[in-house]
Amino acid sequence: MSKVSRTRRKRAKARAARMRARRQAPVNTRQWMILGLKRAWKAVSLGWKILGVASLVLGAVSLFYFFTWRISITPGATLKNSDPFATMFILQNDGQFSIYDIEFSCVLNDVKYGNNVELSKILSHIGTFNVPILDANAKTSTPCYLSFGTSHPAMRADVTLFVSYRPSFYPFRRTKSFRYFATLKDDNTYAWIPMAE
Repeated sequence: MSKVSRTRRKRAKARAARMRARRQAPVNTRQWMILGLKRAWKAVSLGWKILGVASLVLGAVSLFYFFTWRISITPGATLKNSDPFATMFILQNDGQFSIYDIEFSCVLNDVKYGNNVELSKILSHIGTFNVPILDANAKTSTPCYLSFGTSHPAMRADVTLFVSYRPSFYPFRRTKSFRYFATLKDDNTYAWIPMAE
């Protein structure tokens, strides 16, 4: 082996030894600080990404809620305490935009009177209470009544009110139903209880 080759091998071995020693050497304070800063930056970047995604989802949900058409019906004042069908139901536009061409109808699912007379599946048209427009957060009222009755008080009444309307910025009509159950109380007035369909 020539002298030049031996010299090169010695240099290569020395260089490899220095590299091993550098890798095995303890990390100094500055290197620890740099490593810590890198890890902290990664954590902060991940946090900002998660926050950005959460904000995007929250914004989409808020926008959807803002543009969704929402209406509600609740029992209101009664014109005659002894007659559950004298109750006026309040329709409220809970959305942010007007609704149009509101039409009401009511189905008497089951009605029982004190003389054991029972009625079921009777459709009551209440078109005289239809309204052409209901602005955002505005209210209107409609009854759900029988066109006939008996001299005996109703013991219970299961009714479903239907509201058909045309929302803003939407070409088709929508229909929503609200079911209520009326029961006779001890003071001979009625309590209206919301029921699932």
